[in-house]
Amino acid sequence: MIRNNIFMKNYLMKTRSALGALSFLICSPSLAGTIDVAELESLLKQREFQQIAQILVTRPADDTEVLAWLRSHKDDWNPPLMSDLSFRLIAQIKKTPNKELANELSVTYSRAKTGYFVDRADCKTKTRQTQNHSETIGILDTIIMNGFRPPKTVVLSWAQDAIEWSKKMHAKNQMAAATWLCGADNLLPEIERSANRLKNQDEMQAQIKSLLENPAIGN
Repeated sequence: MIRNNIFMKNYLMKTRSALGALSFLICSPSLAGTIDVAELESLLKQREFQQIAQILVTRPADDTEVLAWLRSHKDDWNPPLMSDLSFRLIAQIKKTPNKELANELSVTYSRAKTGYFVDRADCKTKTRQTQNHSETIGILDTIIMNGFRPPKTVVLSWAQDAIEWSKKMHAKNQMAAATWLCGADNLLPEIERSANRLKNQDEMQAQIKSLLENPAIGN
């Protein structure tokens, strides 16, 4: 019980921290200067997502250059970038609600979440980073489900689309090893990673299909 209480306290603190950062993104004026796209691309090629995050966190949600760069990679296998873009889209929607942004958020959020669940299959053991990103996804869940209240069937359809996209990426061998999540020394062998990813995707797809066919799910 004590351990659970400590976990919940830490989780709520991180949620409040994320909401505070979201408020910063909404309210901050655009910063002067342009982003160094070449630097971001170099870091992305090296899968240095933490360094990318340190750069992007200084830019407000409506930074057109950041949004353009993140959007240019929305069809690539970059789960952390989709998480960042999701938070920025939420901030944009809070300022100026519109259907186009809501549709975009449904894609980026579901890809961020699916990407995390697939990528963690690469790890030999859990790491602090897997826990941190799990909490990030949990915060996104909380903001979207409590703030926008989409019907459960709609959320499941988002997940279904994201998994179909994920399986296409897997079939095309366009998923980089999850060094960002596991650490380079904590990766399973490539053949095992591939098998685990496919198994995870199949299981998630079957579970979503079952839920969508369940009349008790409702809205």
